[in-house]
Amino acid sequence: MLVRSAILLLFASFGVLVYGLADRLTITGVGVLQEGAVELLGAQMAIIALAALALMRLGDRSFLGRKFLGWSIGTLGILGLSIVLCFEGLIAASVAANLTMASIGGLSGRTVLLVGVGLAILAMGIPASYYFMERKDRHLMKLGYACMLFLFFMLPFSVLM
Repeated sequence: MLVRSAILLLFASFGVLVYGLADRLTITGVGVLQEGAVELLGAQMAIIALAALALMRLGDRSFLGRKFLGWSIGTLGILGLSIVLCFEGLIAASVAANLTMASIGGLSGRTVLLVGVGLAILAMGIPASYYFMERKDRHLMKLGYACMLFLFFMLPFSVLM
């Protein structure tokens, strides 16, 4: 639980950082994102990470403890939100173009690729923690393993795009 909390807090912090540095973003070969769109990207990352953290803290209370396809709704919500966070990293890795933002300057395509891959691998840590740390529940281990493999096999395709 500590590993999941730390990962989600890192994502929330990164989302706040992106929100704070939001400015007009020019992506080579893609186009221009206005300041509001960049703010929304940062806010989305922070809100998703905090929502997953809230689901984790609430545990299996009332409706979150109900089973859906054999797993609790709270656990499925945490895994679903971590998959969304991983997709954000995969999208950043697949774009991997030179970025220019007035508040921070320019970033090369390699840096964008490394940041995207780093975010994706960091988000894979949440399903991996269910696999490696939940030894009591075999079904939950299988679900974490399946999510982790799905995200891991998506990584090469996003890097090669």
